[in-house]
Amino acid sequence: MEKTKKGNGRLIVIIVILLLICVAMGCFIFINKDKLMAKENKETIEKTDVDTNENKDLDINDTLVETLYKMTRSDLDKCEYETQPLLIEKAGDKLTLDSMNNNYKGIIIYDYVEKNKEISEDEMKKAYEKVFGPNTYKVMNKISFNAVGNINYDSASKKYKLDFNPDEPWGCVTHLYNKERVIKAIKNDDTIKITTAYIFNCNFSTELCKDSQGNEKMGQTMSVVEDSKKTLDFIEEHKNELHQLTYTFTKAKDGNYYYSEVERTK
Repeated sequence: MEKTKKGNGRLIVIIVILLLICVAMGCFIFINKDKLMAKENKETIEKTDVDTNENKDLDINDTLVETLYKMTRSDLDKCEYETQPLLIEKAGDKLTLDSMNNNYKGIIIYDYVEKNKEISEDEMKKAYEKVFGPNTYKVMNKISFNAVGNINYDSASKKYKLDFNPDEPWGCVTHLYNKERVIKAIKNDDTIKITTAYIFNCNFSTELCKDSQGNEKMGQTMSVVEDSKKTLDFIEEHKNELHQLTYTFTKAKDGNYYYSEVERTK
């Protein structure tokens, strides 16, 4: 009987201790519920941010990639004139909308207007913002089209006036014929980055060079204009040896991507 009483006493003590522990845990949870919920929400947000900003490889032949890359150069330029990005000399250097010159921007947006001797400022503004985004337009007083001629802004009439015939094909006079090829495209939440590799024919010759100065020769010859497909295949084969550019397109509030910067990444 005495042993039974002692056993019951211990059991009661254990039950009381367990009850006290449960009550203490309940009080702790009640007191700290806001902190625990905040921590849980923070972890959820951080996980969501990681998932949302995860990089995704795009097919370089994807329609969106092709459309965006077209914004970086003129389809009318069949001569393969050197563009401003191709002349960036050092890896890490970049061009933003503010540092891109009017010649480069003007040649791009000329693809998006009606080809007349005079172009209204409103039409040029629409073309400009179709490439570079809403509220980015600035007057371009003079746009040089290499050997073709110039487009000049007339502030009195608020028109852009061509001093060349828009119906005639572009003349090809350059010592830096080049070819550029898309090699990679990556998308995250608010940007798409398109990377290209490129090569030059230097100094009016068919010698292949990595740079516009002709200092980095490849030891091979090929006409990048006459052998276009062969040159593109060469770029793909040697892309890790060549200089590379990465073009950035940023999503605006309207949900569309616009050309925002280009950086020499290799």
